[in-house]
Amino acid sequence: MYKPSLISAGPGYQHLAKLSDRHALPFGTGHSLADAKPVRLGDTTKADGRWRMFASLIAGPSARSSRMRALCGFLPTPPSLRSVDTPAKADIDSVIRCPGCVQQKHRELELEAMPQFLLPSKGRYGLRDYEKCSVRT
Repeated sequence: MYKPSLISAGPGYQHLAKLSDRHALPFGTGHSLADAKPVRLGDTTKADGRWRMFASLIAGPSARSSRMRALCGFLPTPPSLRSVDTPAKADIDSVIRCPGCVQQKHRELELEAMPQFLLPSKGRYGLRDYEKCSVRT
């Protein structure tokens, strides 16, 4: 258990972290959005010092009223902790990486309708990061 800080609460809030069977963390098998190959989602994270916050919701990210779209709109903007800690000229995932796992099948996703947050342009050449988002199997 972490000590209370800006990014963690005390033990009195532990009940908020519990998940039901239906909302398991995305560490099972999924498919990479980049190439549709099967991948164990836990293997996609690297021990590189960044914090991770996984977003896995049942509603599709392209639906205008989905919680995933609302989360993707909130995280990169102030007052979210993530926007405050990321340096101005750094890549969006340089401090806190927020990979997404969507419940739709690979062919059901509309890439052009997905939030920019899940498919950001990164690096020197501004290439789109298709490895940040996965789809469930």
